[in-house]
Amino acid sequence: MVLFMAVVLYAPVLALSAVTDLSIEASIVIFGLVCSFYCAVGGLKGVLWTDVFQSGLMFLCLIVVYIFSVQEAGGVVNIYKTSVEGQRLDIFDFSTDFTQRFTVLNMMVRGIVGAMAFYGTSQVEVQRLLSLSTIKRAQWALCLSAIPVTLLCLMCNILGLVLFTIFKDCDPILDKAHTGIAKYDQVIPYYIVTRLHSIPGLTGLCIAGIFSGSLSTISSALNSLSTVTVIDFIKPLCKAKLNDTRVVYIAKALSILFGMLCVCFAFAVSKVDSLVAVNNALIGITEGPMLAIFLVGILTRKGSQRCILFGLIVGFALTGWIGYGIVFSGYRSPSLPIESSGCELSLNSSSIFQNLTTACEGLEQCAATIKPVIPARK
Repeated sequence: MVLFMAVVLYAPVLALSAVTDLSIEASIVIFGLVCSFYCAVGGLKGVLWTDVFQSGLMFLCLIVVYIFSVQEAGGVVNIYKTSVEGQRLDIFDFSTDFTQRFTVLNMMVRGIVGAMAFYGTSQVEVQRLLSLSTIKRAQWALCLSAIPVTLLCLMCNILGLVLFTIFKDCDPILDKAHTGIAKYDQVIPYYIVTRLHSIPGLTGLCIAGIFSGSLSTISSALNSLSTVTVIDFIKPLCKAKLNDTRVVYIAKALSILFGMLCVCFAFAVSKVDSLVAVNNALIGITEGPMLAIFLVGILTRKGSQRCILFGLIVGFALTGWIGYGIVFSGYRSPSLPIESSGCELSLNSSSIFQNLTTACEGLEQCAATIKPVIPARK
C-alpha cells in the first residue's frame, strides 16, 4: 500500500514539474506532508469530506478541458475517425491472446477481477462502507458509486483519444526540444498550460483537479493503514490496555509516519520509466492473492490456516516475480505509430518568421508589410 501511495503521489508531481519551476523533490515533500497532516488531524471524517470536494474538482477539471479540447480537435466525428485511423480505438478486438496489451477480453478480465478485489477486499473501501450506519446504506452507496467511477474512467480514456487527435501530426514527446516534456504523464498538464493559459485562473483550476485525484487516494490509504496497524497489530500485541484516547493519538502518529514513508518511496519511484507499468504491477501483486484468500473463505470450509498462508506466500512470490520483470526487465510493449512530421513544419515556419523579423529590424516599412505565414497542419 505504501508503494502504491508513492506512485500516486509522484504522478501529479511529475505533471506539475512540466509546467512550473518547482523541483520534483520539493513538490514530493510539500504535498506528501500536507496530505499526511490533514489526514492525521481530520481523521476519517476529514478524509471523506475532502474526498467529496476533490472528486467534484476532478470532474470540473475534466469538463473544462473537454470544452476546449474537443473543439480544437475538430469535433466528435473527427476524433473518432482519427482514433480509428491511428489504431487507438479498436472496440471489436476479441483476440484470446492475453499477451497482447489491450483486447476486449483481457480488459474485461482485468476490470472484473480488479473491481472484485478493490470493492471486496481493500481496506480503503471497506472502511468507508463501515462508516455508514446500516448495511442497507452501505449496499446503496456501493451500487451508486459505480456510476461516477465508470463515468470518470470513461472520461479519462476519451480524453486520451482527444489529445491524440490534437497532437496526431506532432507527438509532444518526439518534439521534446520544443515542448520540454519527456514523459507521456506530462501531456495533459502541458496541454492545459499551453492552450488554456489565456483565461485567468483556469490553468490553476485544472492543475488542482489533477492533484485532487492523487490526494484523495493517498489520504484514504493513510487512514486505512493507520487503522489496520492499530487494530490488528498494536492492540493485540500491547500488554497494557489502551484507552480510546491513546488509540486515536497512535493512529494519528502512524498516519504521519506512513506519509513520510510514502514521500521516501516516491523518490525511488521517480527512477522508473513508466508509472503505468509500476502501478499495474503493484496492484497485480497485492490484489490477486488477497482476492484468492477471500474467495477461499467464501466458497469452501476445507481450507486450513496453514494452507491459506502458504498459498498467500506463493501467490505474492509469483506475482512479485512477474511484476519485477515488468518494471525492471526493460521490456516495453510495442508502441503504436506516432508522427512528428508536423513538428518540423511548425518549427521551420517559426524559424522563417524569426529570420524575417531579424532581417527587418529598424525598417518600419518592412515590418509593417511582412506578415508571418505558418502553414496549417494536415
